[in-house]
Amino acid sequence: MDMMEKAIELKHLLCIHDETNKKIQQLENILKEHNQRLFQATVAGHHEFQHQYLLRLSIMEGYKLMCLRYRKRVCTRIQELSNLILQTSQEEEGRTVINESPTRRLVTDLATRRLVTDKMAQPEIENFCLMCRSQ
Repeated sequence: MDMMEKAIELKHLLCIHDETNKKIQQLENILKEHNQRLFQATVAGHHEFQHQYLLRLSIMEGYKLMCLRYRKRVCTRIQELSNLILQTSQEEEGRTVINESPTRRLVTDLATRRLVTDKMAQPEIENFCLMCRSQ
């Protein structure tokens, strides 16, 4: 793979990263709107709407999580490709490249992991328990 092909792939990955950021922003706006609707349905006592909005929120949060993971994977590939381009260009000039420490990357990966709770889990567990008791 020559330098031009790497640059074209890097440009393509940067476009994908930008589109993913836009999609995540749209999802955050939709999630905010659905949270407001869920609150209104809760205050008004509309249980069927609460259930519907909880389902929608659950799906949207899952989709957002998928987009975040995809963006992280694309970002990792962008970093790898840009390091490869830098390494290739510096080798042509006769300089050496110091790569990022793998332990540092591992620590940051562990630091970014967090527990994601699903708002739909509690009502579904309660419904499942009620169904099991009634049988």
